[in-house]
Amino acid sequence: MHGGFHRAIIGMAPVPLSAISDMLRHASACRHRALLVLSGSAAWCRASAVALLGEVAGSVWIGHDSIPAGRARQLLGTEHAVAMFDAHDGLHPDALAAVAGTVVAGGALLLLVPPLASWPDVPDPDYERLASYPHDWRRLSRHFLVRLRDSLLQAAQEPCCLLLEESAAHRLPAS
Repeated sequence: MHGGFHRAIIGMAPVPLSAISDMLRHASACRHRALLVLSGSAAWCRASAVALLGEVAGSVWIGHDSIPAGRARQLLGTEHAVAMFDAHDGLHPDALAAVAGTVVAGGALLLLVPPLASWPDVPDPDYERLASYPHDWRRLSRHFLVRLRDSLLQAAQEPCCLLLEESAAHRLPAS
């Protein structure tokens, strides 16, 4: 493990807030962007994001009840200390890239995703905008999601990335 960072393999231990602080401090010192991946049910990921970061000044939330992914391009040219992208209602790759580009050096992107083990097996609602008649969007290949999942698992080994999974039974601090 890099610099004392705790990964998703924490098991039943509570989420160490020091690991998140260390990750953010490292990103700031290196002028990198940090990546915090929350993987699990939509309810767990959303509650975890709020519990871990609350309402951070200069933050933006994409997906769910906030800015729709299809309108994320309107954020280009803005800067945010924290950007949260909820992929539970579909992963719009262009929106993810646009939002990630708004995170300032030393800032963080929170990526909320379905359980990593099964994510590529679940039909992604964003694929509906890509399918043309007579193709059913639920039957499109999910190669991109497989590649993204594998990339996230690999990135979790880096000091500016932290992966927390609901299946690892993380107990989050009360908000």
